[in-house]
Amino acid sequence: MRWAGSAALFGVAAGSGVLFIAECLPPAKRDLFCKLPVVGNYWKAYEAKDEE
Repeated sequence: MRWAGSAALFGVAAGSGVLFIAECLPPAKRDLFCKLPVVGNYWKAYEAKDEE
């Protein structure tokens, strides 16, 4: 179990990378990022600017 910390850190880094890349996809913005409790309003305002 000495590798558990490394595996967890790699998983967090990989997940963050995937979310960073998926941010530019409209379905990810609408279905995932806009539904976040605290920072979801940021993507709603950002999506409204794109539609103009």
